[in-house]
Amino acid sequence: MQARQQIIAAFSTFIQFTGDRFHQWLVEPKLRRSMQHCLEQSRQTGMADLSEQFWVLYWHRRWQADSNYLATGHLSAYLQEACYWAAQRTISRLPNTQYGLSDCFQTAIANLPIVLKGYNATQEPASKPMPTLFLRIRFVIRCASGKKQIAAVIGVVAKAKPKATGGIVANGRFVH
Repeated sequence: MQARQQIIAAFSTFIQFTGDRFHQWLVEPKLRRSMQHCLEQSRQTGMADLSEQFWVLYWHRRWQADSNYLATGHLSAYLQEACYWAAQRTISRLPNTQYGLSDCFQTAIANLPIVLKGYNATQEPASKPMPTLFLRIRFVIRCASGKKQIAAVIGVVAKAKPKATGGIVANGRFVH
């Protein structure tokens, strides 16, 4: 999997799996336009080159305030890599599991609201928030797999309407 290098891509693209492997990054056009607009506004107000950390904190605060479509979408997009690597690490440590990488990834995606709710941005170092979020995501996956709930979570996500999961559907894509 190729890491996303640009701020716009980090907050507007989603993983597409082929079988049980990463295939490509898919762009969500509304989220891309939203990030482009936010970056343009920040440049116009003299706040150019805002960091990834700034945008994580910005969208997390917006999500805490009203859990709207854009905040949920941008945070879901941003956490795709953390969910992928957490799922990869979890699968490598569960030798006799019937679940694959995409199953664990789906479990992480389905539980992002739990991860985000427990995230305290004020206690994070000034660097990337990814390590703490990665550990939270791994914990959620391991709890679900330890209780043999992966199948139930995947079933719920696959059947859920987008609003029921905050706009996140079973293939990891954000839809509206």
